[in-house]
Amino acid sequence: MPRLTALLVLLVITAACDSPSSVRVPPTAASPVTPPSSPTPPTLTTTLTIRQALSGTFVGNPLTYEVATPSGGTLVVRLSWDPALQYSAKFLMVIGDCAVPTWFQFKCPSAVVFRSSGPDWSPLVGRLAIAPGQTYRVVVDEGVSPWDYGFNQRFTLMADLE
Repeated sequence: MPRLTALLVLLVITAACDSPSSVRVPPTAASPVTPPSSPTPPTLTTTLTIRQALSGTFVGNPLTYEVATPSGGTLVVRLSWDPALQYSAKFLMVIGDCAVPTWFQFKCPSAVVFRSSGPDWSPLVGRLAIAPGQTYRVVVDEGVSPWDYGFNQRFTLMADLE
């Protein structure tokens, strides 16, 4: 009996939807959605100054830095750390005007990924041709085992212009 009741209710609902006398609401036009040209990565941003070393600690989350370039040329970013430590991170850097972590869904067209490689791993040096007066992002992240956590890796980051 419950099946018959459920079937009857379903038929009544279907008939009401197909009835010419039912009230129909015209569709509304969706407002256009403009994606952001340069999304903010889900991390805090720190300023990196040209020719000033910045020290930090990587604990497993991507770190984002912004560097303003007073002139054009080549931005050179050097990331140094002690890869001999047990559970040492194997870093990667993403550099570009809208750089975000590699797992982020937005892909920055100007971003370049630099990965460290063994056997020495450190330092990792990234070079990017730049325009004067622009701000560029540098993202530091784990490059080999991003699923690993528990890092406590000290590092030094330095930017320069060539």
